[in-house]
Amino acid sequence: MKRKATITVETERLLVIRRSPHTFDRWCDACHAEAKMVGIEEAAAVAGISQRTVFHLAEAGEIHFMETVEGQTLFCLRSLSKQRSLND
Repeated sequence: MKRKATITVETERLLVIRRSPHTFDRWCDACHAEAKMVGIEEAAAVAGISQRTVFHLAEAGEIHFMETVEGQTLFCLRSLSKQRSLND
């Protein structure tokens, strides 16, 4: 007689973002609020996706971003965390 077993694995992840030189408080036009903004490396790490995917989601309007006068692209942590919860 064959037996069939089902194994369920649940994981939980805690992400702590501290003030660093790579985190900026900026106005997010899409959130209509002050938000923490991060660069591309931090955004990819927070969302658990590649940098290329971060840019793709930003261009599609699924995550919020802004460009500084220096040409740096910053991504809204609030929208990144929402995107991450959709993928989990």
